[in-house]
Amino acid sequence: LVLKFEMYKKEPKNSMTEHLRIMSAMIKDLKNAKVALSDEQQVQAVIRSLPNSWVNRRQILTHTENIKNFADVSRHVKLEAEREEAIRAIALFAQRGKRHGNWSKRKKKGTSSRKEGSSH
Repeated sequence: LVLKFEMYKKEPKNSMTEHLRIMSAMIKDLKNAKVALSDEQQVQAVIRSLPNSWVNRRQILTHTENIKNFADVSRHVKLEAEREEAIRAIALFAQRGKRHGNWSKRKKKGTSSRKEGSSH
């Protein structure tokens, strides 16, 4: 159980919330099996379990002094995941807006050309 917990990695199909829920359940299972994990072991296991794309965030989390236990690291990870999702949504919205903007310009050009052609 300890090895499974220590080696656990976030699966791409799971949301960050689901990932943390799984890790929390593992901690409870370990406690029920009378295996005592220190707060530091729990925090480090969560940080290690994060995706490779989080390499910079893992470093920051490792060196953040106010992260003392599983609840602290979970809160920080959830907030970071929400921030990442918001940035992704904004980028997608901006990308769609650009496409829509180009379409509007083309439509206006086409409309004005027709008007000019019909007045001749």
